[in-house]
Amino acid sequence: MFDALLAEWRLTPDGAPIMTATGALLPVLRDGRPAMLKRFTDPEEAIGAALLKWWNGDGAARVLAEADDAILMERATGAVALTALSLGGEDDRACRQICVTAARLHADRPAPLPALTPLDRYFRALLEATPGKHPFLARASDEARRLLKDPQDLRPLHGDLHQGNILDFGERGFLAIDPKGLYGERAFDFANIFCNPDIDVPDAVIARDESRFDRRLDIVAAAADLDRTRLLRWIIAWCGLSAIWFLRDDDARADIPLTVGRLALKRLAKG
Repeated sequence: MFDALLAEWRLTPDGAPIMTATGALLPVLRDGRPAMLKRFTDPEEAIGAALLKWWNGDGAARVLAEADDAILMERATGAVALTALSLGGEDDRACRQICVTAARLHADRPAPLPALTPLDRYFRALLEATPGKHPFLARASDEARRLLKDPQDLRPLHGDLHQGNILDFGERGFLAIDPKGLYGERAFDFANIFCNPDIDVPDAVIARDESRFDRRLDIVAAAADLDRTRLLRWIIAWCGLSAIWFLRDDDARADIPLTVGRLALKRLAKG
């Protein structure tokens, strides 16, 4: 699936392909420099690629070339991984770095925005779901509905900001990859921090640790200049949506957002 683009863009493979649910990635060299070739089969990936191009390398990986169903982007080669920081006792540093990168992504830019997915459409699975055996989902759906009805500080959003999607690009700093290409309230973009790295490393109990949750809440609210209550409500809404997706796939990881969402509910009740 890469041969035509390797020839057209004069690329040399530099590693094994990485298969994903929505396409594939291939490490390559372009004029001797590391890059990443990405092909996608999901139309939503094209929306994310358009936003990546719009950021133009400011806070995100730079797009070097593009085709209908593929992009070539710069490749991270730095040694620091935010997931490893969180797992190694430096979660404060990882969370602050995510906020620093997010601030760059959310900055105003003069270029016209590409067509992005509005948050109310993105949340459709939660808004149309029935709670079933998880009453938390009803509360999450209610919070999402009220937040979406009265949005604040509208911005283009990455949509999947967490430790695994902000990488070390060496001299270029920590940059985002793999955006969903959403548009809505800025605070939403920070909610997924609170479910990771446990989603990618289920044996970890960092996101689900109550004291760590409280610490993260303090750090993110301060670093991103967010209203604490508003952030908690977005965490609840996001955890409901994430849980719905996992439950539909009968994925045991649904317990992670359900647990984190209940922690957020508990803190919200305390005021």
